[in-house]
Amino acid sequence: MHVALIANLGWLEDELSTLRHLTVGLIDEQVRVAQVVPARLPDHMLSGFGERVSWQASRIDWLNRERVLRLDPSLEAAGVDLLHALDARLWRPALSLGQRMNVPVVLSASSQRDLRLAEKLGGRLNPQRTMFLATTEPLTAALRQRLDPAVRIETIPLGVLPADADPDERSDAEELCVVVSGTGVLDARYQAMLEAIGEIVDDHPDTQFFLDGLETDQHELWNAASRLDLLAHVSLVPPQMDRRDLLLHGDVFCQPQSLGRPRSLTLEAMAHAVPLLVAEDPWVDHFVEEQTVRLVREPTAEAWARALRGLIADRAAARELGARARAWVREHRPVSGMVDATLYAYRQISGETIPFPGAE
Repeated sequence: MHVALIANLGWLEDELSTLRHLTVGLIDEQVRVAQVVPARLPDHMLSGFGERVSWQASRIDWLNRERVLRLDPSLEAAGVDLLHALDARLWRPALSLGQRMNVPVVLSASSQRDLRLAEKLGGRLNPQRTMFLATTEPLTAALRQRLDPAVRIETIPLGVLPADADPDERSDAEELCVVVSGTGVLDARYQAMLEAIGEIVDDHPDTQFFLDGLETDQHELWNAASRLDLLAHVSLVPPQMDRRDLLLHGDVFCQPQSLGRPRSLTLEAMAHAVPLLVAEDPWVDHFVEEQTVRLVREPTAEAWARALRGLIADRAAARELGARARAWVREHRPVSGMVDATLYAYRQISGETIPFPGAE
């Protein structure tokens, strides 16, 4: 089997590690892998074990689709016999490529926003040559409500590696490093988070907050922090693919928005035993109250300030929450599980024989 994993910059900014894990894991299972990615992605960010096929990325979605469609000669020459679009923005070109190349297509659904497109495309899908892989059970259930029952839909959660070593004992000192991660767009939830930060630094002036965002240059966030006189306590993390190491070394990880999708970043924070405070999100099934995260159910400054104060006041309870999350991820979200389930799905849609243990 020769699989093309097709990814775009928007998806890679948050899920580069997922591409790496899939590539290495599939190759380890004797699957040939072509990483189909934008040309400006540096070589060191990709797995060195897979082939690379590139196109010139644009900020215009339709132009990206056209450029991906032109890759069929390269993919056919390489012998690719299955296409896997890792982001919904690539579904249309992947389906068209699949028709041109006469190969099956796998479509990853990872966000509530993907459901509308799935419904639009439903009537055009060939159930014998198309399969959806949803990253959560709620997304799977929603897809099944919208698509023909003949279309195959499987749930394959994101998987992460365990932390390299046991986490150091976290200090009980007043100073805290808090990571706040979301879209970076200044909305009501980010405004509430900033106001909560103002309340916390009044009582704990040495606390530092690092604001990570994906979809904006964060200029509005900077302006809002300036208006609240928080610039001495807030740093903005630019949306670069190599920022993840920084984000995983905080004392607390906060996600103030309901993003409607899972992220390997929150799973990796759990794997590092970082306690998480997150907004409730019905589309994310690894947010389990007091098992993996502490939920902040009200999108208000008072609720966020109260949750942060709770962790500051009881560091032992925060460490215990991090330890429980770490154990849960090891059991329920290993990379090996993601790779094995993905390979099984490929074999289902391609018709390749599935080997049984002990078979020659």
